[in-house]
Amino acid sequence: NVKKIKPSPTAAINKLIQYIDDFVSENEIEKARFYYQFEVDNEFLVLVERAVNKLDKVLSENKKHPQRKLILDGYFALNQFLKISEFYNEKYRYIVEFSKKDITISLNCLDASSFILDTIKRRVNGIVFFSATLFPIDYYVTLITKGEGFSIQIPSPFKQANLGLYVDESTSTRYNDRNRSVSRIIDTIYALCETKIGNYIVFFPSYKYMEMVLEEFNDEDYGLIVQTRGMNASQRRSVLKQFDTVGEQSKVGFFVLGGSFSEGIDYVGDKLSGVLVVGVALPMFNKYNELLRNYFDDEFGEGFDYAYTYPGMNKVIQAVGRVIRRDEDTGIAVLFDDRYSLKKYKELFPRQWSHYKKLNKDDYLQNRLEKFWK
Repeated sequence: NVKKIKPSPTAAINKLIQYIDDFVSENEIEKARFYYQFEVDNEFLVLVERAVNKLDKVLSENKKHPQRKLILDGYFALNQFLKISEFYNEKYRYIVEFSKKDITISLNCLDASSFILDTIKRRVNGIVFFSATLFPIDYYVTLITKGEGFSIQIPSPFKQANLGLYVDESTSTRYNDRNRSVSRIIDTIYALCETKIGNYIVFFPSYKYMEMVLEEFNDEDYGLIVQTRGMNASQRRSVLKQFDTVGEQSKVGFFVLGGSFSEGIDYVGDKLSGVLVVGVALPMFNKYNELLRNYFDDEFGEGFDYAYTYPGMNKVIQAVGRVIRRDEDTGIAVLFDDRYSLKKYKELFPRQWSHYKKLNKDDYLQNRLEKFWK
């Protein structure tokens, strides 16, 4: 509440809000939910700048106001919007979204490679981008430095034989086929948990798919750990703590690909015996991702791969990478989707996956796993 603050920013903020409401109404954004344009809205930027100037004075003259933190949050958000607008060019899109009752206006950079390359050339004499999951490398070289520089791929330091990698190409996990995939997914989980007592994770492409499998899964003989939407840091730590021990029965985590449990977590030693990756982790089909797809189609003629295939496979590689975290670790990874039979996906497998074993519909996974653990 800034009504009683002097100097009052109310008029400037109300004009900004009114402009947004009018813009949403004129462009029927409440109905479409998503709107974009190529050019930044300069009239909107002027109103944002006026509001920032008013709030700047408010903050200067009201250093002990009880609502100071809230005012600062609004000031920083608007100021950051203005700073980003200074970089706006043909790589950006001005996007307005309507979600429930919230309106979001954002300046989205679809391709930051020009900015990154310019920063490198102006600020440093050399730079190294290093990650175990910069793959496929050409995709990242294009998006980071517009293809400039050179790349090297260092072999994995871990023994290839320590990872039992199985690719189940027998079943589709596409949206319309998911009901038919549930029973085989559950059979695969049982095979993992029964062959060796340990901790396992099943990574799903969405919460809805995960919940579909959970409804049919009989967890009487296993410990069940389930990721829920909107977990806070304390809840995530509590989940991870359950992987610290191996009990008398297997534990299985039902998690979502690309979330906080599939990237940047070290499940070392006996913390994790294996993962099952359901699907190829394609990002959700929505208007923003289709915007990306159209942009990369125009730029490289590879819109679908740049917007969906490559980011999806990166999540898959991240998930499989949770299994082997040090020299002495051993474990299982199962990739589950008929699209892994396609040459396009096979070519996206990292070099250290060359030993994978293909699973057909009639293959009995538990026999394969027993041989691996021996």
